[in-house]
Amino acid sequence: MLRTTRHELLRPFVLIGALMLCSQGCAALHAALDPTSGFLSYEDRRVRYEPGAEALARQTADALPGAIATVEQSLGSPFPDPVEIYVAASEERYAELANAPEDTRGAVTRKLFISPRVLRPAFTGTLPAVLSHELSHLHLQQHLGYQGRRGRLPAWFDEGLAEAVSGGCGGSTVSVTAATEAIANGVKLKPNDSGSVFRYQDERTYGLERGMFYRQSGMFVEFLRDRDRQVFSMFLKRIEAGGTFAREFRQSFGMTVEDAWGKFEKPIKTL
Repeated sequence: MLRTTRHELLRPFVLIGALMLCSQGCAALHAALDPTSGFLSYEDRRVRYEPGAEALARQTADALPGAIATVEQSLGSPFPDPVEIYVAASEERYAELANAPEDTRGAVTRKLFISPRVLRPAFTGTLPAVLSHELSHLHLQQHLGYQGRRGRLPAWFDEGLAEAVSGGCGGSTVSVTAATEAIANGVKLKPNDSGSVFRYQDERTYGLERGMFYRQSGMFVEFLRDRDRQVFSMFLKRIEAGGTFAREFRQSFGMTVEDAWGKFEKPIKTL
């Protein structure tokens, strides 16, 4: 006759307890590794939102098809991967998730986040432009990867391209006239020809206020694009294929970034 020990009797309960702890621990770990794991899917499953952000999720879903079309037409190719948008329930939560300043309306880190700040009266009607701006970043990132986008592209080009695509969304606080006058007075962008994985680049890298940085960057990219749209399109394709920014810039435009800025700036100096 086999005897059942006290430990054997308790073994199933120990196993159940261990499984429960593992389940709770794994869920906590998953939430820590992916803080968007609790987001809900909207009817358009490309849009995910936190409870409380249903209204912004609806507006985002309504504006998304047009914004995607704008970006794909402007950049000359479709998104290589599915698009996902994450809508935060509060500006504080957005800043935490996106690791972005709370006074911004959208950001692309490893995911694309939209802030409810875009619903403030001062920004009424800007959501399509904000989406186009951020989707421009996402388009590049899907081709280059997160580290590739940061490491290969100088920030002025990354942001300037998004500005050109979105119609100047990020630099809306600074007019073209004000930016032109600033350049004429020596308060100007000094464009570099590479990104950096180790040093995050933003307006502070260039010694400019954010709105001025966005506006001047957008104006410079538009200048490059409008010189020869076919050349600019080929340059984008080479960059998204993994080409080195400085080399592809010189081969495409026949000059360095510094020389190109000189050509852009020359007529402004005569004003």
